[in-house]
Amino acid sequence: MAVGTMTLRNRGYIRLSGPPVTLTTRGANARDVLMVLAQLGGYGFVYVENPATSQNSFPGQGAGAPAESSPANKDLPRAQPVTVSFRGEAYSRALNAILMGSGLQARVEGNTIFAGLNVLSKSFGPQLSKVYRLNQVSANSAADYLANLGASVTKTNTITTAVTQGANQSSAVIGAASSATTQSSSQTMVEAYGASTGPLVGLRATTDTRLGTITLVGDSSVILIAEQYLKQLDLRQRQVALSLKILDVNLDNDSTMSNSFAIRWGNNFIVNDNGQLLGAFGNNLPPTGSQFEAMAGGASSAKPERIQEDTTCTDRACSSTRIINEALDPLSPAPVNPGTAYPPNQFYDFLKAQIVSANTKLLASPTLILQENSALLREGQESGMKNAEKDVTQGIRSIDVDSAIGRRRANEGVVRVGTNVVTDYETKQAQGVISCVPKLSTAGLVLGARVEKIDDNGFVTFVLSPSVSAVTARERAPAGCGSDLNILSMRSLDTGALRVRDGQTLIMTGVISDFDRAEVRKWPILGDIPFIGSLFRSSGNVRQKRELVIMVTPKIINDEMGGAYGYGFRPDTEEARRMIYGSPGK
Repeated sequence: MAVGTMTLRNRGYIRLSGPPVTLTTRGANARDVLMVLAQLGGYGFVYVENPATSQNSFPGQGAGAPAESSPANKDLPRAQPVTVSFRGEAYSRALNAILMGSGLQARVEGNTIFAGLNVLSKSFGPQLSKVYRLNQVSANSAADYLANLGASVTKTNTITTAVTQGANQSSAVIGAASSATTQSSSQTMVEAYGASTGPLVGLRATTDTRLGTITLVGDSSVILIAEQYLKQLDLRQRQVALSLKILDVNLDNDSTMSNSFAIRWGNNFIVNDNGQLLGAFGNNLPPTGSQFEAMAGGASSAKPERIQEDTTCTDRACSSTRIINEALDPLSPAPVNPGTAYPPNQFYDFLKAQIVSANTKLLASPTLILQENSALLREGQESGMKNAEKDVTQGIRSIDVDSAIGRRRANEGVVRVGTNVVTDYETKQAQGVISCVPKLSTAGLVLGARVEKIDDNGFVTFVLSPSVSAVTARERAPAGCGSDLNILSMRSLDTGALRVRDGQTLIMTGVISDFDRAEVRKWPILGDIPFIGSLFRSSGNVRQKRELVIMVTPKIINDEMGGAYGYGFRPDTEEARRMIYGSPGK
């Protein structure tokens, strides 16, 4: 923890010299008691009334009545009566005790004591004005900080008011013109704000956002205190380089074993097709269900027949038309046994066994440099998107001349690496014409990071949202929309707040997808016989394993030790070293 210490002098405590005070009062007017003490010490005395109490009296109120008793000033602060008993008390301690008990303030200018409810904020004599140009902290943030300590900060605000009169198009009659009129007006106002108590009471400040400056006007002693506060504020914000390594491991192991054979004896033909039994006995194959119905005949059988159309025509026109119907055999020709194509009394076998193993790794190593400042850099939404969270997880972003540049927060960063593919279409139909607008998504890597805190002990607190997606399937697009749609397989991780020491590596894993499928096709009974049964069955085993491994290493950038090319950055490739250093690095 870093500590900045500053000793402040109590501006409300005045140091005076005078004779010892022996005084006893009960519920006395503080102004009169202070006047007596000022005369006792040989000082002049001025009592400064509150500006709000100098209003004219209300109707019915006597002209000589005190302004504090008016209804408008009922809730305003006022001096409290004092009850004291001093016997030989030091002059300075007695006067300051009365000021504290009554709630008044006092200051000494020359040989005169000025007292009042808010006299410390009044100016008497020459003042000092200083303009400070800030390097790190923004002028508005510094002004707000000084205002909390009692300084009066003035800023210019523009208020725009828009008033709509009449009925708009949505509420009017359909087809009628809009009768709504909108009038806008802008008003520029100078507003002052600040705490009523604090060490900077009486200081006035204003800012210039273009140059990043803050102007202070007041007593030199108060400006000196404010300057010490600004020096403690205008410090470099820590930066951290988040180095990430994302490893997407895909393990595929497919094993297949199949056996096919055929045997023929006489007009019998038996086939084993990858565990499926096929047999044909006799010269011909039996009819199918539809062929059987056609052979049975009947009113609805619609037996197959050949229809011949004979037309006799002359040079002028066709004179007559004749149709000849000839009934056919329902199965002409009949399906034959496919075993007749093989020589008789022969055995044929085909054995297939295969093991396919695949190992795929997708490695990405992005580095993000972020600050711990969570200040809002700009208004609006992320990169022109309606949904910032969807922008991070899916990686969809539209880049054009009107798109915003950068993130809204100073401590956020996003990296996108991949290919935009069509995942959906938005169809619109107008006057019978269908228009398709493709919707794109990123197939690849999308990484979002946000730094929450970088403390003095070397710990970095951050949040990560990595996601890896790939095209795994396709489906047909809507009619008239062109290319097919891509189905993305996505694996993402949204972490909470993680705290890691500078230079240490955090390994996150556990995003695992395991798929195992086994398929067996076999003959009844024969396929279950040990050893020999493998000739009568076909088996396949598909196993897929996906694992996402994320390694994060935060490295706090030391701004006090400057270095060329990223504080000791050393490129990996020879071309980059030649470009930076002029010769290949060793």
